[in-house]
Formats: sequence, C-alpha cells, structure tokens
Amino acid sequence: CPMHTFYFLMVYLIMYIYSSTNHSKWGIRVKLLIAGIIIYIVWDINYGLFDMLFAWLGTESVIGASNGSVWEYYFRTSLDHWSSYLGMIFALNFPISEQYFHKAQGLPLILGGILFGLLFTWWFINIYSLQ
Repeated sequence: CPMHTFYFLMVYLIMYIYSSTNHSKWGIRVKLLIAGIIIYIVWDINYGLFDMLFAWLGTESVIGASNGSVWEYYFRTSLDHWSSYLGMIFALNFPISEQYFHKAQGLPLILGGILFGLLFTWWFINIYSLQ
C-alpha cells in the first residue's frame, strides 16, 4: 500500500536524520517538534506545498481519482497525517508512562481516574452538549 509505505518512510527519515540525537533527552523531542511543524505546514496550512511536493502524481482525472491523483493522495493522507507522528510520541513516552503506572498503583491512580471521570462528565454536560 503506497500510504503505509509513505508513513513508514516518513518515520524512518525522521529517525535517520541526526540519529545520534535519538537517545538524548531533548534531541529526539526537538526532532519530533520540528516534524510536527512540518506536518502542520504541509497538510493543515493550504499554501500549496503539498501540491508542489506531490505534483509528480498528476492532476488529470483517472479512474478512481476523478479530481486527479494529487487531490486523492492529499485526501487519503490527510485522514491519517497525525497518526504516525502521535505514534512516535507515544512510543517515546511509553517507558516513562509505564514507570509512572508502576509507582502510582493503588489510591493515587484511582483518585486520578475518578477526577478524570468527573471532569469528562462536566465537559460533556456543559460544553459538548451545547449547540
């Protein structure tokens, strides 16, 4: 699948560039911040950068892409353009989260869950339900 290959290559490229910083505390976080800014600029700000990067796909109407291959690829990649990025952030923070949950077993974890549930309920009733 071209899209999974694209996201794999995106993650690989992010981790390959300055790979010596992947194991430092702040180096990887700076890389992910820069990657997030680039993803935001390419997909979420419509300056035509996506069209320039993927112009080689063509804009003529083809079977399955009546608006052209660039638009189809933009549409398909824009559905998941944050998922690989957020997956990298989750993978980076997983060991820290796991340590926290081992230390916070018992009452602190239960109180945190109750507080989160109460805040979510308040948000749902007072904010989400508004028209």
